[in-house]
Amino acid sequence: LFLHCNLCETTRSSTMVVLNNTVRRSTLNNNNNNSNGKPKSAAKLFFLTLVGIAAILSGLAIHLSHQLIVQSRHDDDHSRNDGEEKVYRAINEAVNLNNALSALSGPAHVQDGSNHGNNDNIGNNYPNDRVYCMIPFIWNEEMYHTIMSSWGKRCDSIHFLTDAVVGGKLKGDKITDDPDGGYLHYTAFPPGTFPENVVFINMTRSWNDCFETNKRRGGEKEKKVCRHIWEKMWRSWVYVDEHHSDRAEWFCKVDYDTFFFPDNVKYYVHDYKQWDPYNEHHYFGHV
Repeated sequence: LFLHCNLCETTRSSTMVVLNNTVRRSTLNNNNNNSNGKPKSAAKLFFLTLVGIAAILSGLAIHLSHQLIVQSRHDDDHSRNDGEEKVYRAINEAVNLNNALSALSGPAHVQDGSNHGNNDNIGNNYPNDRVYCMIPFIWNEEMYHTIMSSWGKRCDSIHFLTDAVVGGKLKGDKITDDPDGGYLHYTAFPPGTFPENVVFINMTRSWNDCFETNKRRGGEKEKKVCRHIWEKMWRSWVYVDEHHSDRAEWFCKVDYDTFFFPDNVKYYVHDYKQWDPYNEHHYFGHV
């Protein structure tokens, strides 16, 4: 009986040990599960926080980009107007300087655009490298006389290839309608109204029927010049080839707001490149 009871006690103790070990393992497992779950929850929270911050930063970036675009457009409008004013001022200053020089050299051109001598023109040293100046134009009497009294007189031949419709007042690309004169085809004006080196070209599209929105004036529509550059160019060059190809060896297209030095072209083709204008053909692009 003693042995039996001792065995019972031993068995009970073993059972308790087993139970205790089972409880201990279960407790350890629960602790491990809890310890593993906490890092996962923290990582998830951290990830969601990063996503939220990224979304906020993206929104700020989009807002700032929009503000920069609006500001740049506003600055472009100002800089464009300032640039036009600077061009006009520079040309007027050049005209004043040129007028002072003209008192010594005298006028160099007649109305047909052909150069009949220029005492101070270095181009006279290059009789076989004459320069033809072709100016795409919309009739603007003030600008015409500005060019003709300054750099235009240094071209061996100069012609203004002009849209056939005449009217309005131009300042840069902006048009102010003339309520009295309106817009007329050049043939409606009396003979002799325009200089002989103004060549009118009949375009398929008018230059005075384009508009743009002025945001600084609450979206007001303003007239602007329709350049139609491609059509203007090919029609102008066809005319020059058919009518003026014998007037020069080198032909230059010059914008009306450019201050151009034909003498530099002559030096470039004759002294620097040493091109033969009669046996060689060259296109030297934008200068």
